[in-house]
Amino acid sequence: MKILLTEGNNKAVLSIIRNIGLKHDVDVIADVKNYIIHSKYCNSLKIIKNCHDESLYIESLIQLLNETKYDLIIPVGARSVKYISRHIKRISKLTKVFVADIDSIEIALNKDKTFEHAKEASVLVPKTYGFESLQDVEKNKSTIEYPIIVKSSDESLFKFETIYVNNYLELIDALYDCNAKYPQILNKKFPIIQEKVIGKGFGFFALYNKGKCVSYFMHERLREYPFTGGASTCAKSVYDKDLLKTGMKLLDSLNWHGLAMVEYKKDEKSDEFKLIEINPKIWGSFELSIKCGAYFIQDLISLTQEENITPKKNYARHKRFQWIFSYKGDLDRLKQRKRDFLYVVADIFNPWVFNEISFKDFKPNSLQIKASIKRLIDR
Repeated sequence: MKILLTEGNNKAVLSIIRNIGLKHDVDVIADVKNYIIHSKYCNSLKIIKNCHDESLYIESLIQLLNETKYDLIIPVGARSVKYISRHIKRISKLTKVFVADIDSIEIALNKDKTFEHAKEASVLVPKTYGFESLQDVEKNKSTIEYPIIVKSSDESLFKFETIYVNNYLELIDALYDCNAKYPQILNKKFPIIQEKVIGKGFGFFALYNKGKCVSYFMHERLREYPFTGGASTCAKSVYDKDLLKTGMKLLDSLNWHGLAMVEYKKDEKSDEFKLIEINPKIWGSFELSIKCGAYFIQDLISLTQEENITPKKNYARHKRFQWIFSYKGDLDRLKQRKRDFLYVVADIFNPWVFNEISFKDFKPNSLQIKASIKRLIDR
């Protein structure tokens, strides 16, 4: 089967092509040449430079699909998922693709819509302040209970790392910092101000086919970058029936189609899972699911070939994965939080902890290692 992946700079892409590249012919789209081309499992790197312009990107993609017959295209990142969903009629005439409809995608990408929909679906969410301006914040400052977080309401338009706030002055500084990075954000898409949920982070990952769950996986975040909260640098596979229930309830309510991640935090006070966000795309920690036997891409291929799939429950539990040299991996975290040195090093030398290094396909990893060392030196 000939397969096309998007967002070749996404760290999940390398794990995907290593997983399926022996049996299938895999091409990768990227906006610039990168380390993925050095993988022996990557057949070809296709450059599309107009990734920030939806119209130009889609026209370039259509041209590529007309030039080469692909059996399946797998959008990896949020941008390509949104573009392809919006132009699904044109794309689906040329190849198979599994993405949710654009209304569901936009609910997932827009945090305001996410939390509104989650409440309607009876999924627990953190306390959220519905402020729409600085004037609203000033007028209602006495109602705010700290600590809180400030995050983008729509990461497809304004993407910045979550800001943690402990008092009113820090809140105002955070909002002006957002406005400095994205002028007019306070007038166009006011950031979300929300309670900080104290507890461990969990992910529910699933493949859906026309509203039905085909396969799923769950993990617990052990370390993140930045250390205050972000992408996993170390995680372990878990199974939790309550996490499964709330994750499926949310995606069922969206009549989901394709891959998605639902992120939760388990509130230490209530011992309940509270929704953080929906990622309507392939997740950064994808390689852990592969190592545990949750083969989502093979399931996608099976769906492409119109084979029946029953949900799998027997993936390996309590397996750990550490992203050492990946961008925003454990070495980057260590630069921020030196006191975690022993934990990070212990996992590096623990033979039972998986990582992204493959000696069968080492060239991409050698470039990752080189880039990681450069980042450490340059800071």
